[in-house]
Amino acid sequence: MIKRQRAPGCPPSPPPPKKGRKKWTPFLDEVLTKAVRKHGEGNWKRMLLDHDYNGRTGVMLKDRWRILKRDTVA
Repeated sequence: MIKRQRAPGCPPSPPPPKKGRKKWTPFLDEVLTKAVRKHGEGNWKRMLLDHDYNGRTGVMLKDRWRILKRDTVA
C-alpha cells in the first residue's frame, strides 16, 4: 500500500463530520410496537420492509425494542 504525502505547507484535511444520533419519536415507538406484534420479536429485517424507520437498521430496532420492554416492565 502506498501512502500519499501532502504537499509541503498544506494543512491537513479536517475529519469527516460525525452523524448525530437520531431521536426516537413516540410515533416510531408505536410503529415498532405494532410491528413486533405483527411479525414477532426477532424479525427485525422483515419489520424494516413494512415501514421506513428513517434510515435505522434492524440492530437499531432491536436495541430500541429492548429499551421499550425494559421501561414497561420496570
